[in-house]
Amino acid sequence: MQRGHLAERTVILVGRPQFLTRDRARRLVERAGGRMGTAREPDGALAVFGTRGTASLIRDGMLGQTVQRYRASGAEPVSEIALLRAIGLMDPLGNDARAYSVHDVARSARIGVQDVETLIIAGAIEPVEGSFTFADLRTARAVAGWLAEGVPLHELASHVATARRTGTALDPGAGVPDLDPTGQASLDLAVNAPTLHDAIARAEEADAHDLPRESTRWWHIAAGAAPRDATLRFNLGCALLRAGAAREAELQFEKAAHLDPSMADAWFNAAQAARMQARPDRALAHLDRAIDADPRWPEPLIQRMRNAVDTDAWNLLASLLQRLEAIELNGADANFAKQTRQLLHLVRGGETF
Repeated sequence: MQRGHLAERTVILVGRPQFLTRDRARRLVERAGGRMGTAREPDGALAVFGTRGTASLIRDGMLGQTVQRYRASGAEPVSEIALLRAIGLMDPLGNDARAYSVHDVARSARIGVQDVETLIIAGAIEPVEGSFTFADLRTARAVAGWLAEGVPLHELASHVATARRTGTALDPGAGVPDLDPTGQASLDLAVNAPTLHDAIARAEEADAHDLPRESTRWWHIAAGAAPRDATLRFNLGCALLRAGAAREAELQFEKAAHLDPSMADAWFNAAQAARMQARPDRALAHLDRAIDADPRWPEPLIQRMRNAVDTDAWNLLASLLQRLEAIELNGADANFAKQTRQLLHLVRGGETF
């Protein structure tokens, strides 16, 4: 799936994503011309299987059944990796020769056709009109080799998706991968320790019941199990912010942004955490980084412009306004831009800029 594929499409998130927060997914889908929907409106929709949710479905033996249910209702099942390409967070697929069918992949890797579809939904391999590249065959062989060595497929799901996200080739001749950095290993806390999936589920349940201290505890456990997962760091920062721990929250947002430089939301929330600590200079620096990370997101620009008004920084305000007006704005943001232009006109005595 390539950029432009979302125009006027409804997107349904099936299960928990790994590389996006739901709010960020909604913003980027809408920017790409689509809209977020619910499972109650599947006809013609893209059913995006979140990477973490896919791993849970594989573990519970429910992935094939769930995919078929969405297909039967008229939806098109795709991976979270495919969504990242469609919203522009990953480069388009290249024009590499795609000469291999699903059956070719299955024969080459000595796995079933159903397993090939599982790898597609997990984001490990990416067909174009049903055809695969030789690199996809290599990936399928690597996964098959690890499965033969006893690694459960649900534990590999995040690993192979992360490799695709980062452009890292999977080596079929390599040994079993160290799954700890991707967060799929069980947490070594105690006997019968919770898995990463359990920790995330408990954190989300605490969020739903507005229990910030409990939420913080479980997001800490999850982020500790997957230290290079930007989304988990971001969620931990949000929990800390709700618990009033602004300094710790700021640090987690900074870590998330360094792990995923495209995550403007992390810099934006870091600015909020800095403001809660009465550190305005840091807040402005974070806002500037949010703007750099996603120049087409109006909210950081508008906050930065409000500060420019408060400090009589009219030249900066004019520059920021030009950047804001270059974005396709909704009603409220467009009205803000119009009012700002009128303010600058008054301040400068009718001078145009």
